[in-house]
Parts: sequence; structure tokens; C-alpha cells
Amino acid sequence: MGHWSNSKANQRAARRELSSDSTSAADANCKAYREYGTLVNKPRQRTNKDMESSRILSDKLVLMTGGLSVDDRGDVSFINDFRFQGVKRFYMVSNHRAGYVRAWHAHRREGKYVTAVSGAAVVGAVKIDNWENPSQQLPVDRFVLSAKKPSVLFIPPGYANGFMSLTDDLKLMFFSGRERGRRYPLRQSALGHLAGCGTIVE
Repeated sequence: MGHWSNSKANQRAARRELSSDSTSAADANCKAYREYGTLVNKPRQRTNKDMESSRILSDKLVLMTGGLSVDDRGDVSFINDFRFQGVKRFYMVSNHRAGYVRAWHAHRREGKYVTAVSGAAVVGAVKIDNWENPSQQLPVDRFVLSAKKPSVLFIPPGYANGFMSLTDDLKLMFFSGRERGRRYPLRQSALGHLAGCGTIVE
């Protein structure tokens, strides 16, 4: 998701975006992050394998909830509806402190699942309406993920996503539907106003 400045001004701007329904994702985050570089995968022709792996679950955001079973021996967390459909790889992300924001990270063709294995976070997702000329007023869907309430959020291709840690011990695990490609510096992006706010991946 890229590395962002730890300055108080930048963090305040991004925090407002993830915690407020009234602020546009495009607006607040670009003001905070427009001076930072972005990355993009080198464009290549899509194969049948790529198209098949992109059909992970749905074209909409899906929150799969699980449960927590406790007895005298201990506890078991579970999310039985998560079937690992289309998963190619996984990675884990943590922040050094609560309140830190990582946003935005957009995928044209990659879907992903995210779950909190410890701590809690607010995860935001923005559906990109037009990659050539996206709207400046795109709504942000927000979800609180917590290890104390097991759940998996599916973010389909075509969305930008980001998160803010609510606890110091946050660890988010991501399961991606595409193999990792080579990454290249992005100098110009079709995302326009979102381009300076994170990473764009084909």
C-alpha cells in the first residue's frame, strides 16, 4: 500500500477520511498525499488464466462473519464461509501505532480478502467509476475488522482500499487473487485525482 509521511497534518487528513461519511475519498486524501510517488504494474495482455483468477467471489464488497467458541480449554475463532476462492498468495500488514493510515491502493483486476488476526482496524473501500476520468465525489464504504469478532472482507477488482489501525497490536492478513507482478514508478495515471494518493495496480 505504499509508505506515507508520518507528519501530523497528513495523518489528520487521512484519518478524517476514514472516519467521516461527509468527506470525499478523492478530496481529503489527495490533499494530504499528492506529493508522494505512486507505483504501477507494467501493463501486459490479459490471459485466460488472469480472467479466471479474477472471478474470485463477486463484483461487490462482501463481509463474511464468523464466530468465537470458548470453553474451559481456550477459544477457537472461525469463519466458515471463507473458502479461499481464487487465492494465489497472502501477506500480512501492521502499523507501528494506533491511528496510522495506509491509503489508497487500487486494483483494476485483482480481488482480495482481508481479515484482522490481531487488534482492530477501519478498512475503507472506494469503487472506481471510471479509470480514465473518475468522479471527485466517490463514496467510501467502511468496515471495522477486529480479531475479537472474526470476519473476512472481500474487496473485488475495480476498488481502491485503505485502512486505519485502531489498536497498536493490529495485524491484517490479505489474501490476493493474483500473483505479484513487477512494479514500476508511475509518472502519469488515468486515476487522476487518486493517483497521488497511493498505489495503482493492474
